[in-house]
Amino acid sequence: MKKLSLKEQAYQQIKQLIIDGNFKPGESLTERELTESLSMSRTPIRSALEKLEADGFIQNFPNKGPVVSNISFHKLVNIYDLRIAIESHSAKQYSHFVLTEEMKMSFIENLAAQKNAMDEQDSIKFSYFDREFHYLILKFYGNEEIIKVFDQIQNQLLLLALEVFKSKQGNLELFFNEHQIIYNLILEGNGEEAANIITKHLEYGKQTLL
Repeated sequence: MKKLSLKEQAYQQIKQLIIDGNFKPGESLTERELTESLSMSRTPIRSALEKLEADGFIQNFPNKGPVVSNISFHKLVNIYDLRIAIESHSAKQYSHFVLTEEMKMSFIENLAAQKNAMDEQDSIKFSYFDREFHYLILKFYGNEEIIKVFDQIQNQLLLLALEVFKSKQGNLELFFNEHQIIYNLILEGNGEEAANIITKHLEYGKQTLL
């Protein structure tokens, strides 16, 4: 396995600290503190912060420096509305084709991983598999432009999912059960009903954060 560069190591470590909630939305980050806590020089830390900004995890403000991103109310609504549009549209297409055995296995393995995370009450792990489940629906539909849109907002999706699953209303079992229902509907070729469940599923996630 190829060894990660210091820049990539710094990026992954800071990103994980943000995801784990060690750095809160709105919290300032300083190169000095990060170099001390990660035992690295300023060069890889500075490069990592630039990449984290490009990926939407932090924002840079004049006279304040890097700050952990806090997704605005307006952007939150826009992202969920976009997801509802592209994911419900994609789900409807499953009325017209049958999943291959390989596609079925991808869903089954994902749902098994979700269940393990749910049983462990690990909201961070669950959020990764939640995002993957929704990605599989788009991937197997096969519209490359939709997949590009999803890829562009995936980091914001991860942060939003974490907030949903960490909230009091973010019941992992509820989300897992709905994912199972959506998969079974897709398996049956009932794309219309799968689209309806996905819309309600995402609306609930949005309302949890409003």
